[in-house]
Amino acid sequence: MALNLFQFNTLAQYWPEDPEYETPEASATGEQAYSRYGAIAGKYIVGLGGTVIISTPE
Repeated sequence: MALNLFQFNTLAQYWPEDPEYETPEASATGEQAYSRYGAIAGKYIVGLGGTVIISTPE
């Protein structure tokens, strides 16, 4: 089990080698960028037999 308590940047931070660097996706907030990552990573976790439980404050 893992518990992650994140604080997100106002604007997502990308390195030049990242595919999002200098693209429209780079103008996302840190929370939006992490959400995109989570949607992709979650599929891999479930595919390996894991479970993803996400809880966010309203």
